[in-house]
Amino acid sequence: MKIKAKENNEELKELIKNNEFDIKVNYDKSKINKPSKIKYEYDEKIINKFIGLSKKEGFTDIGFTKVSSDLILNNAPLEYDNAIVLVYELYDKIIKTEPGVLAKSYSDYFYEELANKTYKLSDFLRKNNIDTEVIHPEYEEYINFSKIAAKANLGEIGRSGLLITPKFGPKVKFSVILTSVDLPKNKNKEDYSWIKEYCKRCKKCIKACKYNALSEDNKLNAKKCKGCNEGCSYCISNCPFYKKNYNDIKRKFIKFNKRINKK
Repeated sequence: MKIKAKENNEELKELIKNNEFDIKVNYDKSKINKPSKIKYEYDEKIINKFIGLSKKEGFTDIGFTKVSSDLILNNAPLEYDNAIVLVYELYDKIIKTEPGVLAKSYSDYFYEELANKTYKLSDFLRKNNIDTEVIHPEYEEYINFSKIAAKANLGEIGRSGLLITPKFGPKVKFSVILTSVDLPKNKNKEDYSWIKEYCKRCKKCIKACKYNALSEDNKLNAKKCKGCNEGCSYCISNCPFYKKNYNDIKRKFIKFNKRINKK
């Protein structure tokens, strides 16, 4: 059940009083300058340390992929095509709060934290002479996060346009670090293709969206979507992959398909 913003009026008043309800992430929060001697060859030792550091910073998963032209938005002039895709779990309080100023303030803080942690990881690479470019959700016009995360084999894009992940369903956000060095291939490539078929039958996110931003043809109406502008998360909180165990859903779905195919 969603918590209405008016029920948190004291907290809301405090946020507004301190002018903390509309945080904007600066484009570049790097503390380390770009290296003068740039590495271009894969360094397994550094990347393994990077993976360990990402876990300490709270990132729940990590993937590697190449940036193809279909992932780039608005002809963004990206420096490199070697992408590290980082997964971060969305705050519970965003999910549990009605869309509005309070939910947006929670969302803004989340993006601020995600940006800070991503730049910290980027600085680690720069210290080791690996050049980087950070792309976080405040600048989503540069790259399609759901598509690049899917290409990095972190999950499958659902009917809502969000990526469905095994650990947290759609309750995640992504940031990307582009690097000068080649990156390893994902070792265990899982087949998530069944999720698309499941989503075609489910449609709960479409029914849950009070702003009619989702349609039957899998298209998101960005003008109607209140996700970032108001911290809306109806499509997440009503998704079975958020409410139930991923493996349980998969097992039941496969069993159901086998039964249907036998008829």
